Amino acid sequence: MTATWLARPVFLAVALLVASAAAGAGPAAAEVRAAPGDRPSVVVLIGGLCSSLATGSLPSAFEGPGGLATRLRAEGWTADEILAFSYRGGMVDVAGRWTPEPYDCEDTRARTIADDAATLDRQMRGLLERRPGTDVHVVGYSLGGVVAFAYLALLESTGTWTLPGGGRLATVVSLDSPLGGLPFVEAACGIGGDVCAAVEPCPAPPALIDLGTVWKTGSGKPAGADRSLGRLFGRTISNQSLAALAAASHDVAILTVGNVRDWVYAPIGLFRDVVNFVDTQWLRSDAAGSGLYARAIDSGPATCPGDDPTGASCNHGRVLADPAVHDGIVAAIARRTPAAALTCPAGRGGCLALQPRPSPMLTSTIAPGVVTVGTTGFTTGPVRVNASSRVTLRFMGGAVLAGRRLEIWSRTRTGA
Repeated sequence: MTATWLARPVFLAVALLVASAAAGAGPAAAEVRAAPGDRPSVVVLIGGLCSSLATGSLPSAFEGPGGLATRLRAEGWTADEILAFSYRGGMVDVAGRWTPEPYDCEDTRARTIADDAATLDRQMRGLLERRPGTDVHVVGYSLGGVVAFAYLALLESTGTWTLPGGGRLATVVSLDSPLGGLPFVEAACGIGGDVCAAVEPCPAPPALIDLGTVWKTGSGKPAGADRSLGRLFGRTISNQSLAALAAASHDVAILTVGNVRDWVYAPIGLFRDVVNFVDTQWLRSDAAGSGLYARAIDSGPATCPGDDPTGASCNHGRVLADPAVHDGIVAAIARRTPAAALTCPAGRGGCLALQPRPSPMLTSTIAPGVVTVGTTGFTTGPVRVNASSRVTLRFMGGAVLAGRRLEIWSRTRTGA
């Protein structure tokens, strides 16, 4: 497309801003969901790859003075309402108390993600048979978030969204989780052998093989929304469509939170220029009150400590103790829209923003005078024009811009 302006006797530079409505930003009055506290509730916490669980404990990622478990207790949740998922399963006694089996690092990688989702399903159903009418809120960190989201794919693939005893899956939260899978699984095993069993040659365990499979199910952005965990269950539904279905048709609140400085997905150093897939952590956020939210934090140093020169794990755990993340989780559980700032200070954390969105490719060239036919005379640099003369700007994009709203801003050297 072209546009013509009357120019002043200065060099004319053009800046372009592609704008869209801020998803997730809306008045609280738009929310019509039931208030929390109407039904008994439990929170199920799922640890990540190479986590472990001791008898009678919670995953260590969620414990400690700044951990989510501490925040939940401060919000009034009791020990019987904060539960641990075990990659080895567990049992529910006649009183409805859940006792998870202890597990170690090997248990988190020894099974497929579909197996882990089935284990979660058994925990959910066993619990709800003994605690009828209970809402279950599932929060997973790293691989644990993938397992939580894969549970949605399991329910969709079997059509068994109805749970025993009138219970329901109320909330699914993922924290720094590779929902869109992982590229270069073999390379990841070579870089961080400890997560792949630390043997040579290093075989990829089933869970990582699954993440490699998920990565190959699409190519769009963000990867977390475009790829399909459903493919592990024989379905073709994208993660974004699955989350929208869960939120709109089954009243499941979905929150995905990731760190833009999580170097697990964008390692510092040798691999930074070729390995960058931080967008595997996010879905696309929907409007306020929709129940489908994606948020980002910007937390951690720009360089990793000397003992981690590749950045293979730098900043990965910062999401766990971030108070703004805790606020967002509590809001999602309570059927409120998590906060979403327009911008957050770089590296400081403590602030939730909308997930990063890729900018559509749009280029512009400029030519003196009025050009109505052809492309002769256009340049990407500035042009000098006389007072009261005109210039023509030519904009070029692709199909991705179809139907999008564009704001075109012009600025002169004098600031007009």
